[in-house]
Amino acid sequence: MPNARTPSIHINRQTFNEMDFIIKDTDTSVANAIRRVAIAEVPTMAIDLIHMQVNTSSLHDEVLAHRLGLVPLTSHRVDEFEYTRDCPYCSDHCSHCSVTFDLDVQCTEEALTVTSQDLVNTSALESQLAASVQPVHFSGEYNSTPSEENGLASNGIVLAKLAKGQRIRLTAIAKKGVGKEHAKWSPVCTISYKTDPTVQFDLNILNTLLSDEAKRALVKSSDECLAIDPKSNQLVYETAFTLGRISLPLDCVKKMTLLVLEGLGDPTQVLEYNNDPHQFYFSLETTGALSSEDVLRHTFRVIQTKLNQLSAHLQSTVQENLNTLF
Repeated sequence: MPNARTPSIHINRQTFNEMDFIIKDTDTSVANAIRRVAIAEVPTMAIDLIHMQVNTSSLHDEVLAHRLGLVPLTSHRVDEFEYTRDCPYCSDHCSHCSVTFDLDVQCTEEALTVTSQDLVNTSALESQLAASVQPVHFSGEYNSTPSEENGLASNGIVLAKLAKGQRIRLTAIAKKGVGKEHAKWSPVCTISYKTDPTVQFDLNILNTLLSDEAKRALVKSSDECLAIDPKSNQLVYETAFTLGRISLPLDCVKKMTLLVLEGLGDPTQVLEYNNDPHQFYFSLETTGALSSEDVLRHTFRVIQTKLNQLSAHLQSTVQENLNTLF
């Protein structure tokens, strides 16, 4: 860590499936861990098994199954489901680890569009837990009369288009999983971060190379990041820059380059790059399976669990080594 302070998070903007937030007083390893865990290790529900009874559409069975798997399913109660591989109640799938959907659509007109709204949760009558898993019908476009659930138009995700006489009939089994098994379980569309500009000057070199007139010209372009010490007549950083409230503007860097070249110096020797950033600006967008807040909460929970497991393993290893020595 760059300092002894506890990392903090500040949320700038939040909607159901989008969030912008800042994490301070930490380092790149933690920021990247948050990004990777959100993508690959936050569990959701997704269709994983298809029993195809009838498919006379223009799509092959495998293509249709792939499209069904990528339909986001609401997963706000995913923690109450068991992983199928670990389910103590069954050897294949059951109501404790899966949810069943039926799709039975036949075109009797000239054309028919099959969407995620045609998926029927047949497990909904078994329990409220199973009923909580429903397709997310985001169309990707804002509507003047948005749905109450998510504020987006809910016309359904297109799965296939049928011609007259064509039919699709299948049973789909949704299971719990994580993104590192398959991307269909990933709860995020995208999550990225960036850091503050990390360029600063080596003032010792600048003060040696530049004349008094050049120093004043550089201060003028620095947007109050630089100043001239009246006693020593040397370039110094303003307090706001040293506290990280402002950063060197691009115009100042360009001006420094020109002035140093005029003084027959090497501008690359003056630039210093901070390789230890401590403030990260995140942008998160979910698929709708989980809210942005839930994704972030699950992410921190997974990281905490991993750290606890690592701590317990290290303590056990140390104890075993001590027992061997003594």
